[in-house]
Amino acid sequence: LFSATNWDIFLDNSAAQTMGYLGTIRRDLSTATGPLSNNDLTVYPITAWVQGVVKDSANQLLPGVEVKLRNGDSTINASVLSASDATYRIGAFAGNWFIDALTENKGTHPVSEQAFNLTDGQTATVDFVVDVTPPTLTVNQVVTPTRITSQTITGTRKAGATITVTVNTSAVAGAASYPSDSTWSCNITGLAEGANAVTVTAMDAAGNPATASPSITLDTIPPTVTINSPSSGGGYGPTPTLSYTVSDGAVTVKVDGVVINKVSGNTLDALASGPHTVRVEATDAAGNPGFAEVNFTAYPALLITTNSLPSAVNGVAYGQTMAATGGKTPYTW
Repeated sequence: LFSATNWDIFLDNSAAQTMGYLGTIRRDLSTATGPLSNNDLTVYPITAWVQGVVKDSANQLLPGVEVKLRNGDSTINASVLSASDATYRIGAFAGNWFIDALTENKGTHPVSEQAFNLTDGQTATVDFVVDVTPPTLTVNQVVTPTRITSQTITGTRKAGATITVTVNTSAVAGAASYPSDSTWSCNITGLAEGANAVTVTAMDAAGNPATASPSITLDTIPPTVTINSPSSGGGYGPTPTLSYTVSDGAVTVKVDGVVINKVSGNTLDALASGPHTVRVEATDAAGNPGFAEVNFTAYPALLITTNSLPSAVNGVAYGQTMAATGGKTPYTW
């Protein structure tokens, strides 16, 4: 050896296992001050076995993974690589042991070291399963469209999974909170007019992600309402035609403050003579109200009261006074 620190001395695992032994290890030795001495290694005959398989939760086998066995104070170590069928087998002896599979060195998520007990003559089975299953994630129904610029979204998650929320607009998603082990909540403020695409990501302890992508549409623009008939300030008979246009939304028609069951193109029920008000209201899906209102006057139906004309003589002019009631005076004959 050359002069250095942090030397480890241990048995050749493969050879020792083949010969039916495992042994101690000496760690962090230094050759900086002279030759090593009094650093004997102790070997122990194999009297028990631990075996198993290394795979992921999708049942994909993982060959070539280093599986490491140690005792409680790590003075005895042994390791093997999982075979082509992802199985491993390590010899040991009676006692308490810890075993780990270094799956992270193969580019997958790590697994937890496992403790187990052996008795002489026993073959214990310890499998390693890498969790590659995405965590469960749900997003409860969001309110959309909405005219409110902030909204708290909620959902469920795999216990212990962390939640992050992002929005593709200028809206700001706060940090997620966790009312319970399996639920989450996040407040989004400053929603932008139009569609706000939200991305919710759940990350479990193994590093597996799951995403959900709800969308929240902010609509603060009220519907446009135009009344074409009756016209404001106009005079009409007792049953004027109702005509209006609405850009969007559910429509309510009122005459003198009373809701009536009429739509554009209908005639109004007979109105009493005098001033009246027609109001058309529209409420869109986001709850924005829009309206238009006109004031007009209703008159009695026009009726000519002159019942007959005098007999005429050919070539002789004559005059006759005509009479009528109702309508709006002055009359034009």
